Amino acid sequence: MSQNENSNALQWILGGALALIGLFVIILLVGVNSQADDNVTTSVAVSNATPTIDDIHITGTSGNPSDQYTSSTPIELQVYTGKTIYVTGQVTDTNGVGTTYENGDLQSINVEFYTSATGGFGDANCNSAPSDTADGNECYTESCTMAQIDATAASFNCPIVLSWWADATEEYGRVPSGKWAAKVIAKDDSNAADSDATETTDISTVLGISIPDTLTYDSSLSRGQSTDGSGGRDNTKMTLTQNASSSATVSVEGGRLVCDVIGEVATGNQEWSLYNVNYGDVSSTDLTDSAVATDLAITWRTSESDDESSDLWWNIGLSSNPISGTCTGTTTLIASSD
Repeated sequence: MSQNENSNALQWILGGALALIGLFVIILLVGVNSQADDNVTTSVAVSNATPTIDDIHITGTSGNPSDQYTSSTPIELQVYTGKTIYVTGQVTDTNGVGTTYENGDLQSINVEFYTSATGGFGDANCNSAPSDTADGNECYTESCTMAQIDATAASFNCPIVLSWWADATEEYGRVPSGKWAAKVIAKDDSNAADSDATETTDISTVLGISIPDTLTYDSSLSRGQSTDGSGGRDNTKMTLTQNASSSATVSVEGGRLVCDVIGEVATGNQEWSLYNVNYGDVSSTDLTDSAVATDLAITWRTSESDDESSDLWWNIGLSSNPISGTCTGTTTLIASSD
């Protein structure tokens, strides 16, 4: 083979090799490009948003903001009857609220209803545990129910049963210059919380004094005798009990006692006193037929289990005039706020 033929053959061989190398590069590039079609994991961190309490209402009807208590329309309590009020409103959480606490970002909504006599939520006088009447006078705590409005907003409703002796914030009440405040606390799953205590109202005073129906003197008295503590002739204690939220004082008036056999006991022969003394003592006052203030002060109820009470002591003296039988009459006690 000639040198020229060898040169041509070598060129063909080199050209074929370059063609194979080019084809390999193309195949490699196609293989590399095909890797771009694989799935790529994408993530982003969403920061937690603290829930926001939008509004609060203290109402007399569940879920009805128009039936709202304010300072001009205070809560009125009745003796021996508990009263249910409702703290309602709306809360927003941009992380979502869900249809229940469990599948939304909200973990809990609690309310504390308290007077300015306390230090607010968590005060020593106010147990902050939900669903617990911490103090019948000045503080109540409850958990609330929630209803979803949309993806990020929910309404809440918190029923509170008030005791009838709850501290009044009007004249003659225990906190006459104070207010009742509703503080709502919304907490999310990250324990971020918002609280608001801007809504306030008053509780009106209630006068509720229990006065015994009868006043019975010692039955061993004879003509010319009096309740002097000797021979079983004791004075009579009358206990007046506070059942509500208004401080009170008592006035007394009465008349003569007429006996069913013969005679009578003059009005002035009955005496009252703030002290445990006998008939005729300097601190004992004759009963009259017109009302006289006793200065007996009956304060507010301050205990869960015990009523506040005060005592009047009564004495009687019988004249030496003919008298016999059971002698009866009427004594009137008038309780008034003071």
